[in-house]
Amino acid sequence: MTALTVALGATDPVTRTLNETVLATLPARLAPTSGPDADVVVVSGLAPGWIDAAPAALRAGARGLLVARPATGDPGALRALAEHAAATGAAVAVETLVVDPAWSAVRPRLRASLPGASLLHGVAVLDGAPEAGRLEQIALVRSISGGLKTTAVASGGDESGYWISATVGGVPISLAGTAGGAGAPALAIDLLAETEHWKVRFDASAPAAPTQVTRFDADGGELWPAVYERAHRVVWRQLAAALLEGSAIPYGLGDLAADLALAQAL
Repeated sequence: MTALTVALGATDPVTRTLNETVLATLPARLAPTSGPDADVVVVSGLAPGWIDAAPAALRAGARGLLVARPATGDPGALRALAEHAAATGAAVAVETLVVDPAWSAVRPRLRASLPGASLLHGVAVLDGAPEAGRLEQIALVRSISGGLKTTAVASGGDESGYWISATVGGVPISLAGTAGGAGAPALAIDLLAETEHWKVRFDASAPAAPTQVTRFDADGGELWPAVYERAHRVVWRQLAAALLEGSAIPYGLGDLAADLALAQAL
């Protein structure tokens, strides 16, 4: 089987380095190229006007797009881009922690525990644009809440961070992000209830650092098995499977549009 070629040239240095590292672990399916006719083009979600620029890659013949580090954008324009991609038969995947293997495994349990929780709390240590960290947290919360139909919202922040206070189904939600300085970016989610406490810790300190999931109750603690694969690699595998096997992409432009709309509403 011939590997799909991937163009990384138009991305920022951080995105390029990360994806070069991930692609090196998937040589049978994906191979970076500097040529003009790549099968997949990586689009930086941090770049101004990236949604308007993305169709150019499809018109040039790309069969797939990967949206790296999405931060901002118009939800309506994203839905239009999704329709354009579908019309051309292209597959589009989006980097997100929602597809992290540990999060995917624990998500049904968190969703079941959420209605009885007394607090859902999240803190992000950022390595760049606060908007990207904020969107990532919102995507994670929406994936277990079914939509975050809030009854009260307050938020604020500046270039160094942000905070959000909301409720969903009567459960208080507190989200915050702060600039990380020289430290590695990280994200923590805690779900607290009267009889249990869930802790999820995403670790970006190494390319395959496992996400740690623990649960505590009156009988003690439970540590979920470690999976040494981060969400970035999962997204690439899902995009390759979509292009080579016709598989569905679990988190695409429609999901990103929904999370951006929610972020703007907050």
